[in-house]
Amino acid sequence: MKRGISPTALLLTLFLLIPSLLQAGEIFRHLTLYTRDLGVVTELRSVELDKGTHDLFITGIVPAIVDGSVRVEVTKGAEIHLESVQFNTNLLDIDKYWDARVGEDLTIFHDDTISTGILKRVTSSNLFLDREGMLEIVARSQADKSLEIETIPAGLVTEPTLILRCSTTIDGKRQLKLTYMVDGLHWSGAHRVALAEGVATVSPGFAITNTTGERIEYGLLNLVGGDIHRAGDKRRVDRLNPKPGASGYDPTFKTGDLRFWKIDIPGTLTVGITSLHPRGELVGRDVERYYVYDATIFDDRASAKLAFSLPSALPGGIVRVFERDDGPAMFTGEDTIDDTPAGSTLELTLGQVFDLSAERIRTAEGAREEGETVQGVQVTLGNSGREMVTVRVLERLFGDWSITMTGGGDAVEYQRVDARTARFDVPVGAGLTETVSYEIRYAR
Repeated sequence: MKRGISPTALLLTLFLLIPSLLQAGEIFRHLTLYTRDLGVVTELRSVELDKGTHDLFITGIVPAIVDGSVRVEVTKGAEIHLESVQFNTNLLDIDKYWDARVGEDLTIFHDDTISTGILKRVTSSNLFLDREGMLEIVARSQADKSLEIETIPAGLVTEPTLILRCSTTIDGKRQLKLTYMVDGLHWSGAHRVALAEGVATVSPGFAITNTTGERIEYGLLNLVGGDIHRAGDKRRVDRLNPKPGASGYDPTFKTGDLRFWKIDIPGTLTVGITSLHPRGELVGRDVERYYVYDATIFDDRASAKLAFSLPSALPGGIVRVFERDDGPAMFTGEDTIDDTPAGSTLELTLGQVFDLSAERIRTAEGAREEGETVQGVQVTLGNSGREMVTVRVLERLFGDWSITMTGGGDAVEYQRVDARTARFDVPVGAGLTETVSYEIRYAR
């Protein structure tokens, strides 16, 4: 006798011994993945059923099924009545096999010896057999070595299995459409921007993370953008990205209020991360590269920014920017974006600028007789690069405020961006330093 457990052989043996247990064969799998660690699986499977009640065993499924999400439809053939659905993940191993046989009459081959009796108890070292009132101890090492499994004990399976209890009054073949939801599948955008001569070319991409523990094959894949609501969610505060906009009809696929991206080439999701790069590119509109100094975030550096809009929607995720100047394209920074409708403006932060330095200091602070609080501010910008640049200086404010330019900086005018932000566009020549001075007044 030999020790060994072959899942295929076990299932075939089981189906021959118990005709009411049937297995459905897989025909086609359609995956729809959301950004909330959630997937919807649709499978077409064929099965031949005799009239009566059957337990239909469905293996080869995507594990981590969400409770209560399984639905079964008959797409070809006579209708069936689905009585119950079980999702069994109690996987067979030798310890579970022996535990399940406690109380049964067994014949065990070991050391060229045959022992027969009722299995009373199992430990990690021994089996205890009752032989007509006499207790015989059989070493597990010998029993395990010679074990050959002919039938799987009830309640154990060799792989995650859906068990459908169904009944029918008509013999024949059926095609079943099986739909269920699973945890452990997540995706996000992984896009590339090529920036050259003021043109931003976007190559959309997707990164899919599979933590189900099983590689998953599919015939069709949909990636759904948008933040769906799930039971138990609390109200969320969205980021202020992107800026609103529209550009007419968006050719991206849509269902309900969600946009989705279709991958119609069969593939496999490995355990871990799979990157997909569909064909096609998008060309950014109104491309603008600019520099921002915000003393509330970086007190001594300016940041490079890139802004543009797109004719089609772009799902949220990471955008990596590669820029070509005199030589090959070089990676110059990345940022995270939210789901972006067509026509909305993307604003990407690429990083701190090597050649731009900055400093903001308070030159004065105090109160005046009329009740105002006054702050004197001086911003100094240095450009050690070879070209003149314009730096957007942002001043963060509160309450009822006004600004007066001082110290010879009248040539630079400020703009009121919103109730708490003022902006100064300061030209800084190559190899030069510029200083902007202004007075902030807060009314009481």
